Formats: sequence, structure tokens, C-alpha cells
Amino acid sequence: ASEFNPAGKVPTLVDNGVEVTTEKAQWWLDGNEMRLLLVDPNLEREEVEVRVTGKGEIMRGILKRGGRTYRVRCEESG
Repeated sequence: ASEFNPAGKVPTLVDNGVEVTTEKAQWWLDGNEMRLLLVDPNLEREEVEVRVTGKGEIMRGILKRGGRTYRVRCEESG
């Protein structure tokens, strides 16, 4: 399982319990769609891409990592 932790200034990706340091997060909000791209600190490879759509507190979409695509659901918290 992968999770995104936006608590710090540098985004951290945790993949199966292993912390993967990322840099240069790019994100887009466009109407009902959100996209997030995290790359490695040397800007040489994409670590994860997330694309979700929806309205309200729950958005559904895909997460791409390591050549695989996963279905995801994002919920607003707080």
C-alpha cells in the first residue's frame, strides 16, 4: 500500500512501509479533477502520479507507481 503524507515541506511517499523521499511535487486542480506528480530528489524519474475526479468530499481515480496502475479513493479530512 502507498500513502502520501503532505505534513512536511518535502512530500514523503510510503510504499509498503518503506519511505521514499520525493521532491518537486506538482499538482493541478481543474474543475472536478486533481492531479499530483511526485519525482525523485534528482528529478530523474517519476515516483508516483495520482489522477482523481469527483465532487464533494470523495474523489476516485488512479495511482501510477512502478509501472503499475491502482484504483484509489481520496477523502477530505480535517
